[in-house]
Amino acid sequence: MIRVDHVEQYKVPKYKENADEETKRLWEEGCAPKPIQITEADMKQSDEEEEEAVKTKILSLKDDELYGQNSHFNFGKKTEAAEEPTHNPRPDFEKADWRDIEIWKEIREREKAEQAPKKVDWKPEEHYVSSRYR
Repeated sequence: MIRVDHVEQYKVPKYKENADEETKRLWEEGCAPKPIQITEADMKQSDEEEEEAVKTKILSLKDDELYGQNSHFNFGKKTEAAEEPTHNPRPDFEKADWRDIEIWKEIREREKAEQAPKKVDWKPEEHYVSSRYR
């Protein structure tokens, strides 16, 4: 709770007839700030000016120029269906049927069997021996 002691001790100023005009006006009107009187015509004019300023600020940009080719900015836009990859026929294991997966495994095994085994020229195996034991 806020307590204001000086309000209780406030005394209204006595009215004097010989006070000057400015003092009388202050007594009648008070010295508090007064609200600014704005007419409806002034309000409409200021609104129109703001709208015109906004219209002039807007630039005509295409989405590609604004966001580039980044696909993360395609919010809810229709996208063309991605073409099926020809180089990797592997099915998606989470979505595919078990038959498709087994067929894919069998085809992969056959392709590996058709290809000749690669000949690798490796050196004979050498074991590491510390210099202290040589």
